[in-house]
Amino acid sequence: MTKAIAGLMPNLKTKLERLAVAEESREMLFYMTDEGVFTPNRVMQGSCDSVLHFQDLMEDCFAELLHDYLLIWIDDLFLFANTIAEYLLILEKLFDLVHEFGLQLSLKKSSLYQQSVSR
Repeated sequence: MTKAIAGLMPNLKTKLERLAVAEESREMLFYMTDEGVFTPNRVMQGSCDSVLHFQDLMEDCFAELLHDYLLIWIDDLFLFANTIAEYLLILEKLFDLVHEFGLQLSLKKSSLYQQSVSR
């Protein structure tokens, strides 16, 4: 039996402000300051469901790899495969999806071809 190889640990640059809020939800998020009333059209960091919204969006973007080759935890991606050849094919597919959806990976927080993962 072949053991799965722990793979890429890219970290998406969390950009909640790039995620649009549905038109029908904007009114619920308005807030007032001494400068006036503001109604956001982007997800605000710290908003009640902002992390869930981001995770759900990432799962939609990477749906074809999810669970078979990829696990997602908020802005962390864990890519894995059974063989190095398969890993390289899946890695290429991951990069294609990152490009297709206009996402960015953090090079500082990424590591390739890790045999194990620790905290």
